[in-house]
Amino acid sequence: MGKRRIDRDKIVQSFLASAFDKSAGATSLADVAALLNVNKASLYNHFESRDEIYDATLDFCAEYMGNVQFIPGSMDSLLELTPVDALAKIIRQYFRSYELEPLFQMYTFVHSNQFFTKKAADIASCEKNKIADGITDLAVKFSAAGKLNQHLLKDTQRHAAFFATALSEQLNAYITNKKETVRRNPESGTGSLFALPPDDRALNEILEQDILYWNSFTK
Repeated sequence: MGKRRIDRDKIVQSFLASAFDKSAGATSLADVAALLNVNKASLYNHFESRDEIYDATLDFCAEYMGNVQFIPGSMDSLLELTPVDALAKIIRQYFRSYELEPLFQMYTFVHSNQFFTKKAADIASCEKNKIADGITDLAVKFSAAGKLNQHLLKDTQRHAAFFATALSEQLNAYITNKKETVRRNPESGTGSLFALPPDDRALNEILEQDILYWNSFTK
């Protein structure tokens, strides 16, 4: 049997998978090598240390998560809806995107490490800013379409920042609960696990809270 071919991306993805199960701090080079079915020494052909793998994993998450849009596609189709319906659609799609692999793993990795490394904290902050910018853009576009009061726009950025903070906390709690579901159902496994249906009850409760806050600064 020939040697199993590995590269930096495969090593990073294996580190991410192990960190999801055991936490980043508890993940060793031996764990990564075991997932790849290679000798630990093989990892040193691509990385000098475990810390370098950890850092590369954060870079991988930053790039991948950076491509996730809070408001996907064109705004035109959203403008055909009411502002509240558009907001609900955006939030549902955004939460759903983070329920799927590999974003599910990436999100838990970044947010569980944001208190230990600045790079992880910066990734989480960028994600929050993306939400705030999206909410601001949504309000501006609906105002221009005559569906929101123009005079409210002077406070939109401030409200959007608060909204983004709250939504980030809601998503964190939602994903944390989802991760516990994964741990309680190990037979689902990586891949099939992320195909579990969304928690509609929890998501509806989140939407109710978000819509109340949205209405508080748009009416």
